[in-house]
Amino acid sequence: MATFIRTPGVNPDTSRPSALSIDPVAAQTGALMLVDPTNPIFGKGFTGVPAHGATVPNLAWLSAAAAVGGTQASLAAVVDTVGMAGAKGALERTAKGGIHAIFSQVNNTAAADRTHYSLIVPEPIRTYLDANPDHNIYLSIWGRNTRRTDAASGQVVSISGIDAGTTAYRAYLNDNGSTAPSTGGSFLGARGSGATPLGNYIKNVGAAGTTGAFSIGTSTPTERARLWGIGNTGFLNTYAGGAQPAPQGHSGSHILYRAYLEDLTLSGRTYAQVDALDSAYYTEEVLTPGGRYYGDTFTAPV
Repeated sequence: MATFIRTPGVNPDTSRPSALSIDPVAAQTGALMLVDPTNPIFGKGFTGVPAHGATVPNLAWLSAAAAVGGTQASLAAVVDTVGMAGAKGALERTAKGGIHAIFSQVNNTAAADRTHYSLIVPEPIRTYLDANPDHNIYLSIWGRNTRRTDAASGQVVSISGIDAGTTAYRAYLNDNGSTAPSTGGSFLGARGSGATPLGNYIKNVGAAGTTGAFSIGTSTPTERARLWGIGNTGFLNTYAGGAQPAPQGHSGSHILYRAYLEDLTLSGRTYAQVDALDSAYYTEEVLTPGGRYYGDTFTAPV
């Protein structure tokens, strides 16, 4: 893959390949999903928080279409949300344009509460992942933790998850501890694998091809194929055990800045290569003065 040195405040040369102009980490071949609410391709970005059933643009749709088929519309992330209003929760765009999901830890107290906001991997990509279980994948989230989960240590509170069958995970990012995979032959590497601290973070995981009863193409995709999600959705989440009181606990509140999914087998890149690019770009845009998400402000969860 060709690379170039990115200078903060200087737009990429428009003669460069489109994938590099959109995002310096995204692979021209193998990028499946890229959600970044203030990416320069939008100009000033899209406004508001997309509602239930709406879509969020997948900036990697051209690369994804080459691999899985589909169109810009069919390859967008699909919003699934319930109850994120009033006493149960709130949604907002932050001052720097992140998507902030605020989950009430006081007013979501029954097993029947399914308060959440999720971005679902679209059907063509879910079907592709089902059909290619031997492919290596890379899953990454940039975010900000604005209130920690109160779940007991060891309880699963995923903020992103790709299923690998009814009792297994192909890849997930856990707000409350280790990623999956975390050991063994399917583990390629991870960053930010411990409990998410308050403040800005990057979490990613690389997963080698696995075997399992893959069914995310058609089976409960809102639970089993979340590119990003905050709140109670059942599987891949602490609430699978029933009611929310300890040890299951409650979801935290988070801001999404960027989510990325790559097929490493198609791109030909290693976990270490993508992680290095991803971490450097995160540092530039989130931790460095002048970055698009640096110094963000938001409504504090109450």
